[in-house]
Parts: sequence; structure tokens; C-alpha cells
Amino acid sequence: MTDVADQPAPIHQPGAVSIWNLVLSDMIGGSHKVPVVGTFDLVVEDMRARDKVGRERYGTSLQTQNGRRMLVDAYQERLDYVVYLRGWIEESYDKRDTAGYKFVVEDYEDSLTSLQFLRRVIDQETRGGVK
Repeated sequence: MTDVADQPAPIHQPGAVSIWNLVLSDMIGGSHKVPVVGTFDLVVEDMRARDKVGRERYGTSLQTQNGRRMLVDAYQERLDYVVYLRGWIEESYDKRDTAGYKFVVEDYEDSLTSLQFLRRVIDQETRGGVK
């Protein structure tokens, strides 16, 4: 499991690409899925807030070439994500007939599949190349 072990703190790289800027550009520029009515501005605001938290916590924005393996970070975050979703599903049994509940269950199930694919790519990278 060493290829997905905790990683060192990110290193600031002058001139490196700010990943939050890329994500915000994708979101605002429309390369994402159709926005959900009433939430677009809230999500953009939340993205900016998360970027600020990261810069305050680590002294740098999230950048490329920061000494960490981005896919491992994504995988670890997705591991946490499925646990939170599953906890919400368990606590929200009384909401099982709502569209929101069904969406979360579907996202949870998709995320379990996504975890397997992410882990496979990480394993292939660690062994010397993605196939």
C-alpha cells in the first residue's frame, strides 16, 4: 500500500499552474455539465473559499509539480468521500423516496467503481506506465 501512502506537504513552485484557477475557469467557462439551478454561484464561492483555506493552511495555492502525486491525493479524498456519503445514506433512510437521496446513492455507487479504476491507474503508474 506504499504507493498510496500519505504524502509530504506541497511545495510552492514559482510559475507553476494554479489548479484552482483551472477548475474555476472550467466551471465558469462552461466546460462542466449543465449547472443545477440555484447552486452555480454557491459552488463557485465554495471553490474560492477552499482555495483560500488551502493557501492559508499550506502557504501556497494548489499547484502542479508540487512534490505530490495528484492522483493519489484524489484517490485518498475519494476514499473519504464514499465513507461520508455512506454515512449520510445510513442516516437518511427516511428520505429514500426523494430524488436527492436517489442521486446520492447513485453517486456513492459510481464512486465505488471510480475508486477501483483510480487505484488501477495508480498501480499502473507505480509499476512504470499507464496502459
